[in-house]
Amino acid sequence: MIMKYECECGNVHRSKIDNLFVIDDGIKGVISNIKRVIKAGTVSIIASEDMSEYASDLKVQLDANGYTYKVAIICESEEGFRENAEKVADMSAVSELTIYIGGEYISSLACGGHDMYIITSLAFTSPISDGNSYVLVDVSAISKSPLSHVASGYGKLITKLLCVLDYRAITTCEKSGECLDILSKIESSIISLFESRYVYYRDGDFTRDLISTVLQVAVYESMLKSGDILHNYDVVSNNVRTVIGGKILVGECDMLVGWYSFNVLKSVLNYGRADLFYPADIVADAERIATLTNRKLKQVVSNISIVKSCEVARLTYVIDEYRDDITSYISSIWDSLIMAMKNYRRIYYDAGLALSRSISLEKLSDVISGSLCEQKHFSIVKLLRINGEI
Repeated sequence: MIMKYECECGNVHRSKIDNLFVIDDGIKGVISNIKRVIKAGTVSIIASEDMSEYASDLKVQLDANGYTYKVAIICESEEGFRENAEKVADMSAVSELTIYIGGEYISSLACGGHDMYIITSLAFTSPISDGNSYVLVDVSAISKSPLSHVASGYGKLITKLLCVLDYRAITTCEKSGECLDILSKIESSIISLFESRYVYYRDGDFTRDLISTVLQVAVYESMLKSGDILHNYDVVSNNVRTVIGGKILVGECDMLVGWYSFNVLKSVLNYGRADLFYPADIVADAERIATLTNRKLKQVVSNISIVKSCEVARLTYVIDEYRDDITSYISSIWDSLIMAMKNYRRIYYDAGLALSRSISLEKLSDVISGSLCEQKHFSIVKLLRINGEI
């Protein structure tokens, strides 16, 4: 992985990630890294239910190496975390090292200090680019994870491309002077993976390339001033997942959100600011999302960021000025996006999963367009929604 590079801007961009290690020898590699952090003491293991066997194997090795340990197996859900929050906090407080093992929700608990997060699946949601925690990437465990988890890791990358597009627009508008070459590095990494062809998606080559891309993108994210902008569509994908229900992962919804949004951008931007719809009614959007996701309206409204009229006018000007360039950019990567969707479908086919999910195109459109009001940062799709073009 490229942890630093000399840029044409004259600066050397460095990653904020200090403690990211890729291991290919499973539990043995985990124990080696634990010894780097602490030589002895109590280790707390917080694992999701699907990782209970992994936690059990780790417990055996900790015992063999003279460590004491405590283990908590919790449900991989928001409710599970709320129910066990106090227990997890107490365990962490009396341990020299707390290890988190799991996917979507577990990853959000690791917050730095004496925390170690073991990535055993590409379904994790929290960015690892902040460099706070000691992160281990267990390649052997990821290779054995369900293909739906592999699809989740792959799906996240398409919304990254959307976020890069938005990042360029907001930096241009604010004239922040941030080097955009880092964004080009992120784009090229993702596009390169999307354009690659694989016979079967259980092949080691695909898993290796996907892991490498996900990690490299995280490293590049850490070089940006505000890497959290590259997670701007998380709230949209989370709402889509809630509406679909079942055990679908956020990353799987990311692919739906990304593909839908790029199609909308490609279609709408060609109209040259034609008045297609009335400007968005933000309150109506919030009410619709509250109904679809079974949340209180107050909770949805509290997530809405206030956009000043002057900011809307300025950003609208920027988008209008670069409208043709954005359209040309999307056209230039369109074949890659089509290949990404084809690859995505094949991952599902190899996994024996149904391609059709329990959400109609109309409902998908409703939840995506309505959820844009909850985005924390600017996005082109959100601006087009505000202006009544979507």
